[in-house]
Amino acid sequence: MPLTDLTPEAVRQAIAEFDSLGRDSFLNTYGFGKARGYFLVHNGQAYDNKAIAGVAHQYLPGRWLL
Repeated sequence: MPLTDLTPEAVRQAIAEFDSLGRDSFLNTYGFGKARGYFLVHNGQAYDNKAIAGVAHQYLPGRWLL
């Protein structure tokens, strides 16, 4: 699925999961590496951009959570 399919709510849900699990656990759970240069910044907190985008796809309407 392309990034244009993402909704703000799906991204917020992925961010909430990131915050709940912590960075290392979140990345390990979904098999992502740490971001090297680009981050998503939300409320002053930096998030691994590709990991957030990848996980946000599972929160889109009509998707099954893994």
